[in-house]
Amino acid sequence: GFLPLGIRMTGRLVMAYRKIKFELSVTEIIKNIQGSTHYHHTAVNPMLDVLDRSFSFLTNTKTRAAMKLFFSAFAVVFSAGDQLRPWVAFEALELLWESLLVSCENIKELRSSFVRYNLKNFTDIAELMVIMGLFDSYECEDGRKFRVHHDIMCEYGKFISSKVSIIDKDFMTKIEDGMHYSDIMYNTGSFLDQNTITFNRVIAENFALKV
Repeated sequence: GFLPLGIRMTGRLVMAYRKIKFELSVTEIIKNIQGSTHYHHTAVNPMLDVLDRSFSFLTNTKTRAAMKLFFSAFAVVFSAGDQLRPWVAFEALELLWESLLVSCENIKELRSSFVRYNLKNFTDIAELMVIMGLFDSYECEDGRKFRVHHDIMCEYGKFISSKVSIIDKDFMTKIEDGMHYSDIMYNTGSFLDQNTITFNRVIAENFALKV
């Protein structure tokens, strides 16, 4: 099953804690992980619980939501048919994330939430996702490339995008109120379709402005 992956993700989570909160002991980190989940086991796969905990070291609600949104958008946009986990150039990843912050009025203010964790640019965010075990990466002649680490993580990305609409006018209010994605039942229908269209639309619009 997914036990080896779950063990690796727990180890990666400890590493992520150490990067962001280097002053914590291993014992304190484990206690934080154990108390971090807001999951009500509504997911179709319990491994989604482990993946949800991967973001727990980001104690700021907005930053945690922004990281989930960025990962989800990547997983949804850069997968099609049998190609669930294609290698993606950093420039394409950057265009996607930049487009979300530039084009989506409801999430523009999420940009400032990264500052408190010293995440100064999209490279920092992508590299943190590598440390978290969400991304694989390698350097080639064409530059840095990234892909989702495991097929179940692609499912988790779609899971996130199925739970809340990024064009919902109350999106930021829900985040500020401490809304957790796991508080909403898994619905693979309209939100996922709507968000997929939005992700691709903002990329096209932002790219058009650059050429």
